[in-house]
Amino acid sequence: MCPLVSARSFLWLLSLLWSCRTSLGELKVRVRLEDGQVAEESLQADSERDCITLEFRKADGTFITYLADFRQEVKIFRILILGELERGQSQFQALCFITQLQNNEIIPSESMAKLRQKNPHTVRQAEDMRGFENLQMDVAVNFTKGIQLSSHIHNVCSEAREAIYTRQEDVRAWLRKGKSALRNLHFTVGLQTFYLG
Repeated sequence: MCPLVSARSFLWLLSLLWSCRTSLGELKVRVRLEDGQVAEESLQADSERDCITLEFRKADGTFITYLADFRQEVKIFRILILGELERGQSQFQALCFITQLQNNEIIPSESMAKLRQKNPHTVRQAEDMRGFENLQMDVAVNFTKGIQLSSHIHNVCSEAREAIYTRQEDVRAWLRKGKSALRNLHFTVGLQTFYLG
C-alpha cells in the first residue's frame, strides 16, 4: 500500500495562478511553502488535449508531477524520489498514482492557458490552506493496459512501469461510469489479479 499525502497539498497554490501569465504555454511561479522555503513550480496548460501539468521539486530533491486529464476525468501523480547511491540504491525511484478527477477540483485547461502574471519574481503565498488528503493506493495497474484510463499514462509513468497504483474505489467508479475502455484491463490487489471485461 502506498499513501499519497504531499502532492495534493500543493494544489491549493493553483488558486493563486489566476493572476499569473503563460509564456509559450509554460508558466513558472515562485511560492512560499508551509515550512517557509521557496519553491518554483512549473505549470503547463494544453487546451487542445484538455489537460494541465504542474511540476515542482521539494527541498529533499523529490520531483512531483501532477497531471489533470479533463477528457478522461483522471488525475495522475508521478513522484521521483532520489536514491542514495552510496547505499547501493538506484539513482531514483519512480511511483505513479492514478485517481479520479472530481468536478470543479481544479480550473479548466482553457482558463489555465489564459493566466497572466505581472511580476514573475514575486514569491507567492497561498491565501487559504486545503490541508492534506490521504489516499490508500492499494491496487496495482498494468502499465501497458493503463493507456485505457488516460493516454498520458505512457508519458508520465514510463519510469514507474512496475509501480503504478490506484484505489479500489476508483476502479469501481470507473466501472459504474461504464468506461468501455476498461475492458481487458487488469488490476492486481495484493497477490490476486482481476481482469475486467
